[in-house]
Amino acid sequence: MSPVRYLARSGLAGVVLLIAALLPSVAPAASAPAFVLGVSADGESCLLGGAIRGRITGPKALAPLMRHGDLYQLLNLDKKVGIAPAIGIPRDESGEGGDCSGLWLQNLALDPLRKKKSAIAIRLKPGEKFSGLPPLKRLNRNAPEYTKLLHAFLVGKGIKKPVVRITQVIGADFDGDGTQDALINAVRTRRDRARRGDYSVVLLKLNRPDRPAPLVIQEEITKTTSRFPGNLWVNVIIAVIDLDGDKKPEIVMEGQSHFGGGWELIRLVDGKIKHGLFCGCEG
Repeated sequence: MSPVRYLARSGLAGVVLLIAALLPSVAPAASAPAFVLGVSADGESCLLGGAIRGRITGPKALAPLMRHGDLYQLLNLDKKVGIAPAIGIPRDESGEGGDCSGLWLQNLALDPLRKKKSAIAIRLKPGEKFSGLPPLKRLNRNAPEYTKLLHAFLVGKGIKKPVVRITQVIGADFDGDGTQDALINAVRTRRDRARRGDYSVVLLKLNRPDRPAPLVIQEEITKTTSRFPGNLWVNVIIAVIDLDGDKKPEIVMEGQSHFGGGWELIRLVDGKIKHGLFCGCEG
């Protein structure tokens, strides 16, 4: 006899139905939208975008969902560096002149005593702790495997005797295969004049024998010396986060040049680099 027929005959069916009605649904609830802001060292907060139902989404769609008083967790790589509430709602300042096509600003009530260091800010639901922070490591930027890789890359771009200067190497699983990959940020530049062999390069080296060459996230190389300042876009890797929950974390970088600055979210999609979201002025 089936369990349903047994319950009906025993008079317990109505009790079971009543209990079922009182229990929370086991169907997965739609997750709340995730919002991510880039917060500069001087406290300006730029709305990059976020994710809705597991899909990366730009600021225009997210802005109407944001509220005054929302709490944000501030993060720099693997460190939590504060919590701040939103003041007001985002404002679109893309039409304020210059190449600022993606400039959405959101004020945060930042701790005036906080360490003046760039961070990202992730919106928190009440009582929530952000769980989209994958394991990562700050790796030795002078390790031969990274310096040799960068040297070979620059030689391949026509710089015969490159000066290797790596600023960051971040280890994390970027392609979801369970092994540690390496995100390499390298810069050689002078503010007063441009030199042949200056560069700003960001590379992602996957831990896969079938992919020996690094994936290029950014590649700016100065080929001629000039008495005028260069305009390389210099990056700092601020965060590695899994916004959309696909186990392949996104990369958030803050960049600056002589004439612009801003924030970018980069993704690895089908083994290729995708520049997903930008907030700032490219200059």
